[in-house]
Amino acid sequence: MPRAAQRKSKKENSDALDIRALKEMSISQLTEVAKELGVEGAAGMRKQELIFKIL
Repeated sequence: MPRAAQRKSKKENSDALDIRALKEMSISQLTEVAKELGVEGAAGMRKQELIFKIL
């Protein structure tokens, strides 16, 4: 497998783990993470929106 494909594959795997971890968090936990990352309007977002903005 070419190196570029290997790097992409590893990134996809780490993203998948991040998504799973974020999905397991409560909305209040996600809101806190989003605020730490400087996401504006995090308090009014739904869970899926928070996950999208965090990623």
